[in-house]
Amino acid sequence: MMMDRRSLLIQGFGAGLALSALGVPALAKAAGAGVPADGRLAFQVWRQGGHIGEHALTFQQDGDDLTVQIDVHILIKIGPVPVMRYVQSCKERWSGGQFQSLDAVSKQTPGRQQHTTARRTADGIYVEPAGGQPYTTSADTLPMSHWNRQSMRAPLFNPQDGKLLKETSRVLKGE
Repeated sequence: MMMDRRSLLIQGFGAGLALSALGVPALAKAAGAGVPADGRLAFQVWRQGGHIGEHALTFQQDGDDLTVQIDVHILIKIGPVPVMRYVQSCKERWSGGQFQSLDAVSKQTPGRQQHTTARRTADGIYVEPAGGQPYTTSADTLPMSHWNRQSMRAPLFNPQDGKLLKETSRVLKGE
């Protein structure tokens, strides 16, 4: 059973995936991007009514610089037998509220590993995708993260494989 992160999330949402906060940290007043006041945001990952993993983000602020460490651990079993394991470690760096760089390593069983890097240059965001050709995209492009409100209004790339996403979002009535 091979499933990339995007497929897992899309299929999981369709099948009842829920991310539920392990704690509900208050948002820092100065952090319009969604940085929690206590510097940590953690979710349980659920699929079809079962707990399959954790998604944790740790925020370190140093003046105008922000480092976000993202760690995802997912294990899907059929009965007691593990059929898919997914682990991602991603480090985002921001300065003055602007995305600067990303380094992400994703591992999925059986035996697939992907490494993606991105960095801001004078020409835009230079992305070295996992197994693909490097490219430069617009300076407003952001990594698809689960913490940053700016990503609702920006072009996105997937930290797992470095591919540009063609996603849309809209505000739901009452949300």
